[in-house]
Amino acid sequence: MGPESLGVVNTSPDVSMVATFAPVQVQSGSVGLLTQSGTLGVAALDLAQKRGLGISTFVDVGAKADVSGNDVLQYWEHDDTTSVVLMYLESFGNPRKFVRIARRMARTTPLAAVKAGDQRPPGRAGEPVDSAWPEAATYGALLAQCGVIRVGNLRDLFDVGRVLLHQPVPHGRRVAVVSNSRGATSLALDACAAAGLEVVGLAATAPTATPATPAATGDRSHGGGAAQVNGSIDLPFDAGPDDYAAAMNTVADADVDAMVIIYAPAMRDERDAVAAAVGAASSTSVTTVATFLRAGTAEPLITAGTCIPLFDFPDDAVRVLGLLADHGAWRDQEPGVMPDGPSEATLAAVRTLVDGVLADDPDGRWMTWHEVTELAAAAGLALAPGELVTDADSAAAAGARLGFPVVLKASGMAPHFRAERGGVALGLRTADEVAAAHRRMAAVAGQSMGTALVQCMAAEGVDVLVAAHQHPNVGAVVQVGLGGIASLGDSGRPVGLVPLTDLDAHRLVVSSAAGALLHAADADGGASRLVEQLVCDLSVLVDAVPELADVVANPVIVGSHGLALTDLRVRVAPSSVDGLPDVRRL
Repeated sequence: MGPESLGVVNTSPDVSMVATFAPVQVQSGSVGLLTQSGTLGVAALDLAQKRGLGISTFVDVGAKADVSGNDVLQYWEHDDTTSVVLMYLESFGNPRKFVRIARRMARTTPLAAVKAGDQRPPGRAGEPVDSAWPEAATYGALLAQCGVIRVGNLRDLFDVGRVLLHQPVPHGRRVAVVSNSRGATSLALDACAAAGLEVVGLAATAPTATPATPAATGDRSHGGGAAQVNGSIDLPFDAGPDDYAAAMNTVADADVDAMVIIYAPAMRDERDAVAAAVGAASSTSVTTVATFLRAGTAEPLITAGTCIPLFDFPDDAVRVLGLLADHGAWRDQEPGVMPDGPSEATLAAVRTLVDGVLADDPDGRWMTWHEVTELAAAAGLALAPGELVTDADSAAAAGARLGFPVVLKASGMAPHFRAERGGVALGLRTADEVAAAHRRMAAVAGQSMGTALVQCMAAEGVDVLVAAHQHPNVGAVVQVGLGGIASLGDSGRPVGLVPLTDLDAHRLVVSSAAGALLHAADADGGASRLVEQLVCDLSVLVDAVPELADVVANPVIVGSHGLALTDLRVRVAPSSVDGLPDVRRL
């Protein structure tokens, strides 16, 4: 386990090993608990005991001298005594391996994690400003892509674990709320909206109070039947076992995925009887959680062989349901297909170019336009053809060779601001127009004109950004977003972790700000599929050649005509060593 490890616990009767100095009691059960912090490990074991969660195996990997979290996950994957895995994570020793293991395992064994340490270490020499990728979003994408349920703190971690142990993972987001407390119902409904859950309206089937009853007029002091309030089934304040059983049976006949039961004892506390009725009426196919106000939460409702987790307040229960609904949606997704990797000939050509750059500059650098052009040709990337020019005459000649119309770009300006500063001329259709544009731009831009670029003009379409980056902690990552100058304001670009399946690429594109624009440009989805293919091509390339530290295609112009990379920047840098100690490599 390495230094700084609190040790391990295995409660299996065949082992019964407590190899830790933590002063806590451990209850036998089926939860695998992994931590990278000894002190938090003690707190986690103590909280598990208070929450009534039984542990199959507890592992503190410490400094991971040999055994890593990935090793422990693979052990649990084949351990029949472990049905739920809870983790406190600070780092991923081998993120590519973690992605593959967790993605495979989460389809049968639920995984939930608290991920700390989202702050990125200081930037490396030569690292560009635009590669300061959002840490929280990157780690969140990694866990979500693998099907790991990410929570914000240990309390939520064990609350998720309690529900996963005793209830099915919901297959949808339709929730019914059965309550005898208006205030608690309001908390639950607000929490459902925040969690993206749909509260099912059962007015047509629920036992509904008539206008003559106190329940319908708002006077709850004399009981009455169940009423429909904001989509929930609102029971009278003094509702008893029969009221809850009738309401839950009504819900069972509806198409719901989860149920929230709220019981607030009136002057006559019938907690035990209501609990028995709730347990008897619950369905094994509906995820059910409950709040019995003024009741403890350590012991779930266990009646008639049914175990329903209790929460202090209904919003806590709903928050967990939202997380599990997200996980259920991930499980129900098709896994997708890994795209084919580059051919050996392609990899050899790309590596030759990359090795040439590193031979000249061992610390790495941005590739020149000529090098980028060669790389794009070798990798099969659709970079719009272009030529570098130094004066108006050479620009006119280049335009004639490339074929009109062409674009003229000032190379000494930031790409995003060329248009605003007179550094780009579009739609040039003759050699004279190209020469005139070069003279005009040189007079305005001065030294910023630099060695200009004449490039074939792409047809109109949607400007998209597609970028890849070798993240120091998680490996290769990919983003999709708005292209051109709009990319500067698109700070919420979704992140995908390599390896990406074809469906991962599809979800990445449609969830981006560019997704709606692509759909509007081509409702049949052809434009989106072109970008998805580029995402797949780029992801397998940076996975196979990790020396490609940054690849930024912005803008990629996409439309019914096809796809064209009008600006491609590539940074080459030495690939970092995996950092594992020698004993691990042996």
